[in-house]
Amino acid sequence: MINVTFSVTKDGLIRSLSVQGHAGFDEYGRDIICAASSTLFQTAIHALEELCELKDFYQIAQDSARTASKLRLPEVELLKGKDAPSQWVMATVKSGFDLLEQTDKETYGGKHIQVVLN
Repeated sequence: MINVTFSVTKDGLIRSLSVQGHAGFDEYGRDIICAASSTLFQTAIHALEELCELKDFYQIAQDSARTASKLRLPEVELLKGKDAPSQWVMATVKSGFDLLEQTDKETYGGKHIQVVLN
């Protein structure tokens, strides 16, 4: 199962995103749940780099069995508040992961991805 964790501040700002595991929907390289998850994570990285000009805020560790990816917004981004472009990006990516989880539950029994707020 892929475990997706969004860390949220007491003010409701999304501070970080962690994606770990393998969906087990299909074999490595053919797993549509893993592909969708990877696409959402890479979209977050690209948008935060291009739109918000962030650097050195993520890690990706991958082997054939599982992936462990993490990104954390710099404190200076959190100081910009809920209307900061970085928060829009994170909220959009969260919406994508929520939709992926919902689709997994409705279509494939909900065994492949779990999204939590922490």
